[in-house]
Amino acid sequence: MQPTSWANFFTNMPHISFQLKAVKNSFNLDLNGEYIESLCVLIIACLVINMMLTSTIITAWICQCCLAEPVIVRDEKTVRRTSTTLLVFSVLTCFLLLFVLLGNEQMNRGIVSSIDSMVDVHRHINIVSRETEKLNDTCQNSTVHFDTLTNWMNRLSRDMEKSKKPINRTVFNEVNIVMSSLKTYIGQSIEGINALHVYMKDSSILQQSSIYGSRIEHERWTTMILLQLISIAVLVIGVYAFSRISRRAIIFYASMGFVIFILIWCLIAILIASTVINNFSATIVEDASKAIRSFGSVEVQLDCNIYQKDIYLMYKGTCDQALYGSAVMTVSSVILGVMFFGILMVIPRTWYIFRKYDNFGRISCLHKKSASRTSLDDLQLSTLEEAIGDAVDLDDNVFPCEREASSNDVDLQSLQSD
Repeated sequence: MQPTSWANFFTNMPHISFQLKAVKNSFNLDLNGEYIESLCVLIIACLVINMMLTSTIITAWICQCCLAEPVIVRDEKTVRRTSTTLLVFSVLTCFLLLFVLLGNEQMNRGIVSSIDSMVDVHRHINIVSRETEKLNDTCQNSTVHFDTLTNWMNRLSRDMEKSKKPINRTVFNEVNIVMSSLKTYIGQSIEGINALHVYMKDSSILQQSSIYGSRIEHERWTTMILLQLISIAVLVIGVYAFSRISRRAIIFYASMGFVIFILIWCLIAILIASTVINNFSATIVEDASKAIRSFGSVEVQLDCNIYQKDIYLMYKGTCDQALYGSAVMTVSSVILGVMFFGILMVIPRTWYIFRKYDNFGRISCLHKKSASRTSLDDLQLSTLEEAIGDAVDLDDNVFPCEREASSNDVDLQSLQSD
């Protein structure tokens, strides 16, 4: 797809003001204008979608926590299938994050190229401004010289009339007309140079834009890198949790993933708005190119060729590289947000599943150990009971006389007491 197609796609997005009226798609830097209102409406719409999805996730989590009878999974295949599915989604989100990083780098290169071209344009405009000052001084001096020459010719004409010398009035009048015309043209040139000098002084906005643009781009690039690295770290934790079926890791992944989900959708709102206005420099390039070509002079065209090249580089950086980068970031971030939403909706069901699975695995091992110990204890107890029984029988058979003697002693003692 050509850059103009990307630009037309994002530029032709519907723009609506706060009064729900259609707004023109032409860029307008007025902060109180309708175009900025339409961008704010676009950001608010994305934030509303973010709030709706966030409310859905919170409701699903609360409902899952309030279940009276949690989900019981007795089949190990179901647990493995669920963990494998979530693992695949986590790996895909990692790849999408790599695409976001690629788009961020592409956008950074385009914006840096545009800023460098803007700095070059400002430097050349300063050179032209100094040259126009010199040209203005030259024109002022030329005006003074023409006035001096005109006064001298008039004085010479009066002297010749006084001395009654012949003078060619036709040539004299033609010279006066030519000098008056030149003086008029020089005056018009001075007015044009002054107006041009005023515009040249206003070019300081290019320097300010390049300074603030470089700062903002550096902060934006750093923030995006940190956000993507944190997201990748959280996804690695999710991959570990789903591969090892660890309930604690899954709970930590869910909490951090929820925060990243909110940040991603906030980022989507900003990316869509920035992508829509990322191509406004195309209008500047077209106007500047038409203005440069309208001079029609070879010398002027050669002198202004450097401006045309810098402006083309600004267009190339902003409307080609930066627009491609922002488009890749926007599409990847939207898909990433949808996949995070699906993962966060499925994760609550795994809390009970993985806990039951862990408990089942641990209890089964404990059952095996306790069963072996119980069988050993039962065997020892039965052996002991049999030994005691044999001892009792042996005692009854081997020592009957002693038992009878003891019984006789008891009877004798009872008689004596009587």
